[in-house]
Amino acid sequence: MSALHKQLLPIYTIILIVTVLCAKHILFWDTYQLCGKQAWALYDNGLLNWILPQDIDSGHPPLFGFYHASLWKIFGPNLVVSHMAMLPFLIGIVYYMFKIGIYFLNLRKAKFLVLLLLADPVFMGQAVLVSPDIVLLFFMLLCFYGVLKDQKFTITIGSLGLGLISMRGMMVLLAIMIFDLLYNHKYRSWSKVKLVISNYIPALATVFFFLAVHYMHTGWVGHHPDSSWAGSFEIVDARGLVKNIAVLGWRFLDFGRLILLLPLLYLGYRYTLKAPDKIVLHLILFLLLLDLIISPILIAHKGLVLHRYLLPIFVIMHILFWYLLMQSDLPHKVKKYTLMCVLAGLFLGNFWVYPKKISQGWDSTLGHLPYYHLRDKMNAYISENNIASEQIGTAFPNIGDLRNFDPAEQGQGLKEYNLETDKYLFYSNIYNDFSDEEIDLLASEKWSIEQEYHFYPVCVILYKRTDQ
Repeated sequence: MSALHKQLLPIYTIILIVTVLCAKHILFWDTYQLCGKQAWALYDNGLLNWILPQDIDSGHPPLFGFYHASLWKIFGPNLVVSHMAMLPFLIGIVYYMFKIGIYFLNLRKAKFLVLLLLADPVFMGQAVLVSPDIVLLFFMLLCFYGVLKDQKFTITIGSLGLGLISMRGMMVLLAIMIFDLLYNHKYRSWSKVKLVISNYIPALATVFFFLAVHYMHTGWVGHHPDSSWAGSFEIVDARGLVKNIAVLGWRFLDFGRLILLLPLLYLGYRYTLKAPDKIVLHLILFLLLLDLIISPILIAHKGLVLHRYLLPIFVIMHILFWYLLMQSDLPHKVKKYTLMCVLAGLFLGNFWVYPKKISQGWDSTLGHLPYYHLRDKMNAYISENNIASEQIGTAFPNIGDLRNFDPAEQGQGLKEYNLETDKYLFYSNIYNDFSDEEIDLLASEKWSIEQEYHFYPVCVILYKRTDQ
């Protein structure tokens, strides 16, 4: 084992323990689609059949589903296999964050950068899931490190991974390519430009090949109007754009990130505008490129301003804050307490809970963890009391074929709710689909609580109609 890995062994151990503890958690939120449904399609229809059925085709290259379907072929379809399959990427993220920290400063200070990553609620919320965004983040850090160290092979592998993991991975790939050209002014020499672009040719060729083949088979790229998530891709009007900009700003403050943003802005003003630092300028450049490429796409559409989509931006913000703080001339105690406050603020973001009528990104904090146990308890209650699943309505992410939640389960699962006809409603505060009027209706005399389970900050309630 190398000296670097020995330094990170305690962090690796924590990641391993957390992954093992979560290894039997069902596929949650969008992973039901991006792992469950897509992996089953490839498992059933052929691993190389990358043109998925239209009802589950989200436009991304299905590399993530292919990865899990391949492992299911070897070890059998089950949750433990898929959760453990995330370990190499989680460990890789920690390792490359550490190496980036060493590159910018030194080994001792790089440890604090890793702590910032582990305190981030969005990263940790995704880290306990079978999430393609974890894979995206790994390949981004791999590629970014390759650019910093001018390592052709590292850049090529990282860019291939970004291009094949998702459409957002392609956006991050574009940001890294532009950054690479601007980094150390490589764009000033045509020979340098050709050398930079050559590192990305395998990724670009693969991306364009997939998109071309996909278009020839389906007639669309990105999304299509008949998908179940088509509403999220609707172009917003001027009022919607203003709302999305406000929501985007909220995302940058949410779950304790305000505690990071305030000292980041202060340090940036004090130590960048007055005395520009080359490394700081490079980090700001990459941060701006990510923001300028990702954010306009998000705010232009109705339902895409999600925390996990901003994870690449958040991670570069961590690196920038860490570098500014470590390099500042603030007294040691001020640095120490600033870092402690930021770490505590980010970690406590996992426990932020909004009122029922405000939607929350439950897949982007550890706050959702009690849901799995509470869901199991409620399912056991339903089974013990012989309540037919056909009588129960529910909401995302609890709808559909059970094997898409847990590959080892079989069954139809629950259907989408209809408060006019359902006898029972399986409700949780992590379900964002209920309108304000529907929440008020559930609190009225038309519905009663059949059973409920609570474990902060999650509740699971089985409602029963009183007029049937």
